[in-house]
Amino acid sequence: PRIPYTLFSQALDLFRYMMKARADGTPLEALIHIYWDKEDEKFILHVPRQSVGHAIVLPDAGEEPLDSDRYIHYADLHSHNDMDARFSAVDDRDERANRIYMVVGHLENYFPELTVRICNGGTHWLIPADTVLEPLPTQVFPHKWLVFDFRLFGSGQDHPDPKAVDGSI
Repeated sequence: PRIPYTLFSQALDLFRYMMKARADGTPLEALIHIYWDKEDEKFILHVPRQSVGHAIVLPDAGEEPLDSDRYIHYADLHSHNDMDARFSAVDDRDERANRIYMVVGHLENYFPELTVRICNGGTHWLIPADTVLEPLPTQVFPHKWLVFDFRLFGSGQDHPDPKAVDGSI
């Protein structure tokens, strides 16, 4: 299954909080571990103890991991606050375990940037976000909004039937 959008949204909320957490306004990074709970068959978020800065996040090496008999460490998600969502040389060095890695950047924007990769045997591959994350929730627009005349600009086609386009109306 894909990670529910509701969990991803909670992570974004924490990351946006960290954008303004310091008194001097310096945005901070943060890290969230995503686990698969084998008993309850669902994803959970775990925020490890960590030291954070503008361009660094270091999880506490002394923290006990979650019980591996019950939980699978599926993914790591960290923020690059107001910076690009690109994996840094530090990320490349640190992110070597076999799992999914995600980085979110430009959290000051309504829609932040997101880059996702998978690591296996120390090799990284970029992958589409929708392979591991549920899509954004959508709403069907009201049928009465379809007031466009497509012929005005030379398309020569009549107004398309919205049911024929995607079947959702």
